[in-house]
Amino acid sequence: MVTVSKTDDTFETAIQQTPEILDCWAIGGRIDYLMRVSSPSMAADLPRVISSV
Repeated sequence: MVTVSKTDDTFETAIQQTPEILDCWAIGGRIDYLMRVSSPSMAADLPRVISSV
């Protein structure tokens, strides 16, 4: 689970510009999201993906 600290518009833009994020669902209001992420190397790419949003 990722907790968002950016504004809605900035967050949505970041999601759309991150090709590894396949789906994103709001699950706890407007700050908690569940994301489906795909990458050839999750160990290498996941920290970058999380920091981008």
